[in-house]
Formats: sequence, structure tokens, C-alpha cells
Amino acid sequence: MAENKSQKSGTLYGVGVGPGAPDLLTLRAEQILRACPVICLPTSTQGQSYAGGIIEHLLDRTWQEVVQVQFPMQRDPALAQSAREQAATKILGYLQADLDVAFATEGDPLLYSTFGYLLEAVRREAPAIRIEVIPGISSITAAAAAASLSLAAWDERVAILPAAYVMGQAGSSDLRQMLRLFNTVVLLKVNTVFDAVLDVLEASDLAQHAVFVRRCSTDHEEIEYDLARLRKQKLDYFSLVIVRNPYATGNQ
Repeated sequence: MAENKSQKSGTLYGVGVGPGAPDLLTLRAEQILRACPVICLPTSTQGQSYAGGIIEHLLDRTWQEVVQVQFPMQRDPALAQSAREQAATKILGYLQADLDVAFATEGDPLLYSTFGYLLEAVRREAPAIRIEVIPGISSITAAAAAASLSLAAWDERVAILPAAYVMGQAGSSDLRQMLRLFNTVVLLKVNTVFDAVLDVLEASDLAQHAVFVRRCSTDHEEIEYDLARLRKQKLDYFSLVIVRNPYATGNQ
């Protein structure tokens, strides 16, 4: 537990804080966030933290230190690795001073999360550091719940894809293949490639089997079943599309 100081170094907690609504935090997450002396928040280059907004009501800045760590969205592997190593070095300083650190991240810490990069770096640099991961509700399951949409049943298969990468690296061919093979395809962060995704869905006769969800569980939540209405619009970074394909061949 966070208060145990018999260990030689602090414990690193990867804390999933859910999709956005503070009341979707788990009891364990709240317990750790209230107890740790150091709270680490991944931030954008503008200094904004989505996770920080979710947990602000839990923090007591009179004794807790809130540390912002930037993980720039870099496709250059060398630049991305450098940023991750800098973040790990900063956090290791607290851990090696016998301070517990809670790294708060939206969604789940081990699903397309910045904590995954930190986890690898800390294990590499200081393998003796104790690490505990607190799972959180992901945007995927939260969006499905908001839309009352079953993600999978029985022997159905699910694919989770980062939309910008799947469309950027192989164009529409990769997405078309995934749509053929999987009963459910979840496309994350569709904002920059939405029109291209919609083109594929319409050509595959799947647009009517898809739902768009943004900022699920928050006051800004939006659910749209008529995806054509969103064409050429400026969409939110925290948005996804779930496609339920009745024609999938993966299980045949």
C-alpha cells in the first residue's frame, strides 16, 4: 500500500482513471491517488492533462506534489524514445528517494497508454522498483456502454485499431481486411481520418452498422449513428468509431 515505507524505494502505481467521468474511477484508484505523495500527470505540449481534470477533486496540493510529464506525439522513434527516457528519469528520482508515485492516465494504463512507455523504461533502468497497475475503464467499453452496443458475444472476434495509423500506413486496404475478418472493429482517435474511414464503411455497406462516440461519460459526450452527418466536420481527438459487421468472415 502507498503508506508502507519499509521498502528501500517507492512504488510506482500506474493508475487508470477511466474515460472522463470522475464517478467511473475505481475504489482502488481513488485509494491510491489519495495516498501517494507524488502524482504524475501526462500532459500535452500546451500543459493540459485530461487525466488531471478527472482526478483534480481527489488531490490535496498542500502535501501532494503534482508533476507534469510530457510525452510528445512523435512518429520519429528516436525523438519519442528520448522523451520517454527523460520522463522515466524524472519519475525515478522520486521513486529512488523512497516516495511512492501514482502515474494517472485516462482509460486503462496498459491499453494504448503513455504508462506503457514509462513501464518499459523504468523496468529497464531500475528493475528492482516495485510496480503496481490499477486497471481503469477504457474508452472502448465506456463508448459501447454509452451506445448500449454489445462488443462481442460467443465466438465473435474484436479488433482494436488506432485509426490514423491503420489508414496512414496501408491506406484503406488494411482497414478493409480488418472489417472482413472481425465481427467488431473499434477505430480509436478517428478525428484526423474520419472522412477516409467513412468512405471505406460506405463502400463496404457498413456505415449503417457503425456508431461514432466522443468524450464518452462526460458532459460533452456525443453519440452519432448517422456517420454521414459528420463528414467534413472538425472532430474531437477523444473520439472513436465502433463497427459491428454482420458480414464478417473470420469465424466462418
